Amino acid sequence: MPWGLPRPARAEGKPRKAEGRPCTGRTRAPRQRGEVPCRAGRARQDPEETAQGGAVITQAAAAAPAVKALVYVSAFVPDAGEVLGELAARFPGSRLEASLAPLPVPGPDGTTGVDLYIRPDRYHEVFAQDVARSTTAVLAAGQRPLSGSAFTDRVSSAAWHTVPSWTLISTRDRGIVPELQRFQASRARSRTVEVPSSHLPMHSRPDAVAALIRSAARTVTS
Repeated sequence: MPWGLPRPARAEGKPRKAEGRPCTGRTRAPRQRGEVPCRAGRARQDPEETAQGGAVITQAAAAAPAVKALVYVSAFVPDAGEVLGELAARFPGSRLEASLAPLPVPGPDGTTGVDLYIRPDRYHEVFAQDVARSTTAVLAAGQRPLSGSAFTDRVSSAAWHTVPSWTLISTRDRGIVPELQRFQASRARSRTVEVPSSHLPMHSRPDAVAALIRSAARTVTS
């Protein structure tokens, strides 16, 4: 997770591994190294890492039998056949789309794609209004781009049909509205906790995020 594990989890001293992922949608081939750099060496905070990352694990875990639990934090939780852009449109009110800045980039096949960033002057208000401005300034400057195709790719499978899930709903989220988060959690029969947080509870409420992760771990290992 680019945002780092909550401090309570890190304090336990257990081994952790942070996985990066290519700056593409879920079905496009990763760009070749050297063609479109993913801001190597900078602090990573994908504008939709918690959100679109939910779609990534939803699909990837369907082909990974070793995955025993899914934990969603302020995230998209799509079903097979859904498109994130269409799913978000079913529950209006998000301020994220209007705050995204597109950047044309060359694709691996020679075509032109689009990377998306949250405008730095909108990052705090839209994405993390309950996080210190000194922190959001760093996150905005170091954010990793999201491919525009992430909102148009169709999800091929959804692991939550067979893998138990836990969901943290951020009730003050301005990126993915709480109504959408509740809808997704309900249909996935996810164990749910609601927290009065922005889209980044891992920064504003790390205690709640850590508690949810621990709950999932205890349940599947007991």
